[in-house]
Amino acid sequence: MKSVLMSIQPYWGFLIIAEAKGWDLNKYNLRKKTVELRKRLPIDKDWDRSVLLYFSKDTKSLKRVPEEYRGEVKKLLGKVVCVFNCDKVFDFLPYKMYEGKVTFHYDVCKAKEDTGLSWQEFCDYLGDSYGYGLHIDKLRMFSEPVDLEEFDKACGMNCVLCRFYSSGNRWEPPTCNLEYENMLRRPPQSWCYIMPYWGI
Repeated sequence: MKSVLMSIQPYWGFLIIAEAKGWDLNKYNLRKKTVELRKRLPIDKDWDRSVLLYFSKDTKSLKRVPEEYRGEVKKLLGKVVCVFNCDKVFDFLPYKMYEGKVTFHYDVCKAKEDTGLSWQEFCDYLGDSYGYGLHIDKLRMFSEPVDLEEFDKACGMNCVLCRFYSSGNRWEPPTCNLEYENMLRRPPQSWCYIMPYWGI
């Protein structure tokens, strides 16, 4: 099995974890973000439907976080912070095909609202591309933010290390030539497959 590691800007990550952290969004007229918008969708049949979120070091995005919580969010930058289960996926057509001309199905309308993006941000991001909304379910925070080096990329091959992780065995790992190369050293531009992580 494989999980997905996703990079997210601090502001959008803040809207996802605020409720779990006990932060009051209503005070700032903000809504909880329950759908993550992406241009590419994980389609590997071995994806276990879990998504781990890495908070990028985007200081411009951080400035959008209310000052009251900015210091706490800043501590999470450059770390993997939480994991959620993707129980549903919404398809968004290129906005030019339907802008102002088609009535959305209710679920898709709500999913667009739950991305937290304004209409302009939504259109600017997608442009002429298809989009996919990953519904955020069963969010769990890590007790402590985790460094990238704690995770291994899924190599996509049937190597010894991948077979070991996929089997769920957690005792002394076997020697694998790809073990060192599989270690994550930089965050994904959008997302990447990783080996399942049991350190929650």
